[in-house]
Amino acid sequence: MKNAIAVLIVSASLSAPVVVAKEVTRSDLYDSTFSVGYKTRDLGAGVNLDTEFNFSDNVGVYGSYHQISSDDRFSTADTLDRYGVGVPEDELFPREFSFDLSGIEYGVSLRHTFYNMLETPLSVYVKAGVATIDYDDITFSTADASSSSSDDSDTSSNDSNPEEEAVLSLSSIDSIKTSAGVKFFINNRTTFDVAYTQYSLDEGYEDQSSVDVEIGYFPRKNFGLSFMYESADITGESTYNIQGTVRW
Repeated sequence: MKNAIAVLIVSASLSAPVVVAKEVTRSDLYDSTFSVGYKTRDLGAGVNLDTEFNFSDNVGVYGSYHQISSDDRFSTADTLDRYGVGVPEDELFPREFSFDLSGIEYGVSLRHTFYNMLETPLSVYVKAGVATIDYDDITFSTADASSSSSDDSDTSSNDSNPEEEAVLSLSSIDSIKTSAGVKFFINNRTTFDVAYTQYSLDEGYEDQSSVDVEIGYFPRKNFGLSFMYESADITGESTYNIQGTVRW
């Protein structure tokens, strides 16, 4: 995959003109974006969606959503015991499982762009919003309950016996997210973004801080690729994200 991306960038650079940093004007800066990407964490990987819409030169809104499927497997009996979930006497199935989760972020952004301060135009910005992680509920059943469910699959009854199953339901993790950063417009096709982010979590969780980096390359005027890295997300895990971006 890395080779394919490298070939794409090289071929595009040979076929599209580049405006050097000093010649970049406001008309070259496309500020609103929508991105679809592949996001990985220590826990697993999945799809990621990002969008940012700017109402003016200085004010905008942003949003993000990702769905992660875990690679790790956990023991059902040990995990239910750790979280204090009551279980029936009979063995529960599946014996092992993985966590799946979804995350959502949204908020407002304020920024100001400088054109003549350095060799490259740059935007100084701050963002403030909400970040939330939700874990999918997981239902475990005994062999008898699973068999009964299969036998009743052709009937209209969906009743289950609570004494033959257990449900693992984890609370969501909520936080206030604030960021301050600088975005450099190296030329009309290349951007470099670095920011410091603070997650202020609910009581019972440890606050997190992160250094975030994003590199964007746009071989075409309105479409390009970007790579994002954050040293810690709301859970404290580092993340990587490769995505395609449309800008306007």
